[in-house]
Amino acid sequence: MAALPYIQLYTADYLADTMHLTTEEHGAYLLLIFNYWQTGKPIPKKRLQKIARISNDRWPSVEDSLSEFFADDGEFWVHGRIERDLDAVKDAQEQRVKAGRASAEARKRSKQTKSEREVNDRSTPVEIPLERKGSEKPTNKDTDTDTDTKNKTLGPSASDAPTQSESAKAGRSEKKPPYPQEFELAWQKYPKRPGSNPKRQAFKAWSARTKEGHDPAVILAGVIRYAKFCQSTGKANTEYVMQAVRFFGTSCEFENEWTPPEPFPDRPRHSGFSEIDYSQGLKQEVPDGVANF
Repeated sequence: MAALPYIQLYTADYLADTMHLTTEEHGAYLLLIFNYWQTGKPIPKKRLQKIARISNDRWPSVEDSLSEFFADDGEFWVHGRIERDLDAVKDAQEQRVKAGRASAEARKRSKQTKSEREVNDRSTPVEIPLERKGSEKPTNKDTDTDTDTKNKTLGPSASDAPTQSESAKAGRSEKKPPYPQEFELAWQKYPKRPGSNPKRQAFKAWSARTKEGHDPAVILAGVIRYAKFCQSTGKANTEYVMQAVRFFGTSCEFENEWTPPEPFPDRPRHSGFSEIDYSQGLKQEVPDGVANF
């Protein structure tokens, strides 16, 4: 599979996971994940140092720090997050290929149907044979005694059929079906963010997870936990709120705990110095003893 020319790098998540790395280790880690994405497969262990461009004397230390981000199967380093993203890219590409083939087949059938219809329209109609009565000359005179010919109707005329433009307008006037109630509730509870957060793509991801067997109630509970997390950390209504399509995506972010951090205890900023009366001198009694200046 050819890798995409871009990689989804979420800055906030990356920094949260790598704050303990040195500048050297940051560079080596980025080179490894870039190579992973470009090749679309795990990295052989024997090529790690060369890809990271680390000297022999520094590599053991750097390798030890970066090993926590990969799974070592003995021969390769496997990155779980990149593997999930590559699977999502592969699935999307396969869907586009299938859609393209289906569209081409539909156009082919439509073209064949149109050609057959044109051939039928150009064909010569069968004429009604002339009738003979004994020795009389052939005649095609209508013997119907009903003189009210104006009210005769053999069937609907071509003018009665809806035109192509009318059919198109009727199709456009039909409203799209609403989203399921379970998804609408999850969308309502999801934390707001500025910028792009496409609802239709989020619904596609949500639908894919439910088809995989994930309970909508479990997904909703994850949304509520994440909303509380964003609120407690000050991320709500900021660009640091992840897009819903990623939250409902293959990484199943709704399964995370999203535990809010413990609040800092309230501590006094001063130790009694604000209550000293400096007008009486610089030697004052304070709660912890005598302060000499």
